[in-house]
Amino acid sequence: MRLSSGHLRNLLFAVFATLALCGCGDWCFSGDINRGSGGSNQTTVGSNCWSTQSHGTLAAAALKLPVCNGCSSANDVQHIFIRLRGIQLHANTMSVPGDADWIDLAPELASLPREIDLIGDSSPEILAENAHVPVGYYREIRLQFFEDSPAIGGGFTGENACGKTGWNCLVHADGTVEALRWRGDAPELVIPLESIHSNSMVVLANTRTNLQLRLELRWEFLFSQGRGWSVEQVLAGRAATTEVESLEAESPTP
Repeated sequence: MRLSSGHLRNLLFAVFATLALCGCGDWCFSGDINRGSGGSNQTTVGSNCWSTQSHGTLAAAALKLPVCNGCSSANDVQHIFIRLRGIQLHANTMSVPGDADWIDLAPELASLPREIDLIGDSSPEILAENAHVPVGYYREIRLQFFEDSPAIGGGFTGENACGKTGWNCLVHADGTVEALRWRGDAPELVIPLESIHSNSMVVLANTRTNLQLRLELRWEFLFSQGRGWSVEQVLAGRAATTEVESLEAESPTP
C-alpha cells in the first residue's frame, strides 16, 4: 500500500508523539506540520525539551606538563606562566572576537586574573568548578589571557613571575624569560571541544560534565610587522570530555 505525503507526515508525527508520551529519554522533537491547503502548524513534542531554563554543571581542569630535567638546550623550558582572565564556552565554531554569545565559566577572573604554571608534577589546575551551563551542544572553549605590560601599568598589580617581560612567558633553565606568543593578534586561545563519539560536547540537565584541557607549546610559522615570518613557540591546546556524572544521586531524598 502506498501512502500519500500527507498520510506519511501524519504517521511520522504520531510516532514521535507516542514516543514522547512513553517518556523515552531526554529528547525534543520540533518542526512544522504542513496541512496541505491551510498553511502549517509549528509543533513541539517531548516532556524534556531543552531550553535555556535547564542547566547542567561543568568543571574544567588543565593538565600539568611534566618537568623535563634532562632536556636539550632547544627544549629547556622549565615554566610556562599564563595569566588567565577568562574561560568561556560557545556553541558555534564560526565565533568571532567580541561575540556576546560566549558563556563565562569563571566571571571572577575578569577582576582577579589568575597566574598558572603549566609545567609541574602537581595535580591538574582547576580552571572552573561547578559552573552552571545551559543544556545543549558546545563546540569551542576560549581561554583569554591578561596582557597589560607591567612597565606601562594597568588594572592589575598582582605578583608576576614573568617580571618585566609581560604577564605570560616561558622561563628557560638558564633563567632566561621569553614572552609567550599567540597564533593571532589577540591574547587568547580557542580550542575545539571533543567527546568520545563526536567533535562537540553535550551538557545535559542534572549532570556534571568534566572537561580536561591539555595546553602545550608548538613550533609554528608566525608573521609580525617587526620580524616578518619566523618560527616561534606558541601555546596550543586540546580539550575533551572525560566524564559525565549524574547529580540526581547527590540530591537528598525528600
